[in-house]
Amino acid sequence: MWKPSDDIEEIFKSAREETLRLIPVFSEIKLSSDDHPKLDISPPDDYTEKSFFTLLSSTKRSELESRFKRAADTVYLEAKNSTISSISQIPPWFYVLLLVLGWNELMAVLRNPVLFVLFALMAGGGYIIVQLGLLGPIIKVTNAAVEQGIELARVLSLLYETNTRID
Repeated sequence: MWKPSDDIEEIFKSAREETLRLIPVFSEIKLSSDDHPKLDISPPDDYTEKSFFTLLSSTKRSELESRFKRAADTVYLEAKNSTISSISQIPPWFYVLLLVLGWNELMAVLRNPVLFVLFALMAGGGYIIVQLGLLGPIIKVTNAAVEQGIELARVLSLLYETNTRID
């Protein structure tokens, strides 16, 4: 988790530049002497000493650099968007306003035993879910179920349209 005080831009910029400097280093093997090792296998037909020790051609290298830049920019934007905001507290006057405006609903829940028990169960379940960190997975499962339901509704509507056309 990134904090607003973290300098995300500088960290990502230096990491990106360091990684981009490594691509040319690893794209070609450079021997310390002019003595090339003897190979136990026969070299290919288009063998030259320069092409044999080149692991990435210039086009592959530029393609790899552009793909890395896109991926790094995406990760940078995600990190920038996920910074923890320091202004995440609800102002105290809002609680007073909520109490004043919702007084009759609060009294209805407190006076009705069925609503009170239902409220207590929901509050307890919500507390347990938040404390166990299950809110994210529950939201993901709910979204997946809603998407599946929408897809099923689309298929059923297409089947219904097809069936009414045939009749």
